[in-house]
Amino acid sequence: MRKPPKPNKTGILLLSLLCVFVVLLVLYLAVLSPFFAETGDSGSSTPTVSTKPGEGTGLVNGMVMMFPRVERADMSSIRVFNSYDEKTGQYEEYCFTKDGEDKDQDGDTADFIIEGHPVNIYNEEKFSQLVVDAGYTLCLGRLDSLDFSGGADAVYARYGLSETQHPTYYILTTAAGESYTVYIGAKSPDGNYYARLAGREAVYILYSTLQNSLLAPLSYFVEPGLTFEADTTYGYIYIRNFSIFHDRSLVDGMFGETEEKPSFGEGSKLDPFVMFTYLTAPERDVYHASTIYAMLAPSSAYTADDLAVDAAMNKLPGLTGTEVLKLGLSDTDFAEGGLLENVAYTIYYEMPYNITYDENEDPIVGSYIKNILFITPLSPEDQTYTVGSLSYREDGEVFYNMIAKVAYEELSFLEYTLFDWIMEQMFSVSIDNVAKMEFSSSYGDYLFRLEGDGTSGQVVTELHSGYKWSYKGRNHPFELNDQGYCEDIAQFRDVYLLLLQLCYSGEIAADGWTEEEIAAHMADDSACILTFILTLEDGREMTYRFYPYTERHCMVSVSGDGIDTMTAFYTSSTAVRRLANATYQLMNGIEINPDHRYDVS
Repeated sequence: MRKPPKPNKTGILLLSLLCVFVVLLVLYLAVLSPFFAETGDSGSSTPTVSTKPGEGTGLVNGMVMMFPRVERADMSSIRVFNSYDEKTGQYEEYCFTKDGEDKDQDGDTADFIIEGHPVNIYNEEKFSQLVVDAGYTLCLGRLDSLDFSGGADAVYARYGLSETQHPTYYILTTAAGESYTVYIGAKSPDGNYYARLAGREAVYILYSTLQNSLLAPLSYFVEPGLTFEADTTYGYIYIRNFSIFHDRSLVDGMFGETEEKPSFGEGSKLDPFVMFTYLTAPERDVYHASTIYAMLAPSSAYTADDLAVDAAMNKLPGLTGTEVLKLGLSDTDFAEGGLLENVAYTIYYEMPYNITYDENEDPIVGSYIKNILFITPLSPEDQTYTVGSLSYREDGEVFYNMIAKVAYEELSFLEYTLFDWIMEQMFSVSIDNVAKMEFSSSYGDYLFRLEGDGTSGQVVTELHSGYKWSYKGRNHPFELNDQGYCEDIAQFRDVYLLLLQLCYSGEIAADGWTEEEIAAHMADDSACILTFILTLEDGREMTYRFYPYTERHCMVSVSGDGIDTMTAFYTSSTAVRRLANATYQLMNGIEINPDHRYDVS
């Protein structure tokens, strides 16, 4: 069989080169040649070889810059005016300025800060693009065939560059005091932008990268950090007046028409849903001896759940969102159509800084930053809250001031009910801090006075009968005296243990009861199962009343020590009856077993 001839490698190579040449020729004639050919108003221009006075020459041969390149180190500020609002007649204005006075307190006077927002962190990569586009105005072309003899404004209007069209513009100021104002107009047919320099009759074409720099809003550059970081790892623990509102009262107080601005602390007219504050060791009274946070609202009668409060407050310093919507709060944000129109929650807290410690390891706070977070309902679409943050010092200096989206996980505690914020244990007061205890029920009325401290040194006296209980020894057997009761204080401490075992079982509001319905249900004092009055060593008096609620539960009413009657929770009816029954057993020589907390036989 005849073999086929071997291929001519030289011929194939020549043929390939010829094909490549033809393709390049077609590409030039069909695409590149029309692009580089001057088309006047179409928006493209041949590379300009000659430069006009004041222009700069780019690194690419034949390309010009609107003005000589300004390096970042030689810039003083970049002030941008974009997004003109026809209703208000104003631009969105922002300025990146060199931080010569170190207003952000980072030790660097050569970096840039956002004017009016010195502590807000911006994205360095995005800012670098802004610097390049503002100071290195390399042009794709210049429209040299334009006729300005009939007036420049008419020419500029064809390209969206007339001042009456309110184009975006920026002012670049150099460290030497020179200033350049550049207007950015409509898009050219090839997707770039027409531009002009104030004071020069010429129209240039700038790169499309402007849309992610000089044409972008300030929120594009800012990182979504809404609050200051703590200056120590556990600094958040010492937060003061941590409050959550379930209404607009704080919003209306700050942005409403009233002249009376909201205040916190003693005498405040604000009514938060919950409010907590850190207690130093000297501040922990006999009622809060076992907790580091005091609940100030809705009532100090309840004991704060330290773990719940701690976990929530740990989220507040350095709170970070997912997206910045706006930098700077205004009245319009809370008006109809505003980003924060539907405020559902408000958080207020005072963050401590410059913390030192005394000889007892209690914190000494140098200063506090006040923080307010205005929060809309959770969005079901993306599971985020829209949050407006405002941080300011006591002298009024504002720091953080923005609106951003925040993920549900960061603020999930907003959905807590009151029951989630308290200790289920009704109270946890040490018996050594109690002065008197009064019980009134169908089992009898008893008033006990407690004197002395500790197990061995404490004496309890029932004031109606004169019965006394005192320490009889660790393993003293249960026995009755000639009056028919066991005078070992261990018996009384078993009653107290049953008291400490009382726990809130749930929240009445969860069953849909209104305050009026609760008040009506508790109007009949004869229905009260047990009244218990606790008088502490510091004179505080707390009154607990228990009313029937369901077959197995009873409402708990708490009042005293200046506290209005609070009724929010229910507890086990059997546990309450067991406690009342234990007081009868104590007085009648019946051995008490606190392990049988539900035994009312």
